[in-house]
Amino acid sequence: MDISIHQLLNKMEAELREARISGSDQAIREKLLVIKSLCDVVLDQEPVRYPEKPKSESGISEYELQKMMGISKPASQKSLGTGERFKDEGANGSSLFDF
Repeated sequence: MDISIHQLLNKMEAELREARISGSDQAIREKLLVIKSLCDVVLDQEPVRYPEKPKSESGISEYELQKMMGISKPASQKSLGTGERFKDEGANGSSLFDF
């Protein structure tokens, strides 16, 4: 029968609570011995080994990389090249300083 570490930790917490509210030093020592025994049980158990999942080379997917770098692919991206000018009725010329 395997006892989970979480169950043992919960039991340790309960014993610690009882030790804090006990009135005598003898009762506190008894509770601390129980906690020590529970610690020994946890430390004597063989560690559980979980199979490792294969990781990609960097461990980061293409989608995560795009999100981290702020790269987005908008559906329609309109770029203003050097040969293409933005046309507006209020614009007077090709310079930034032409108002």
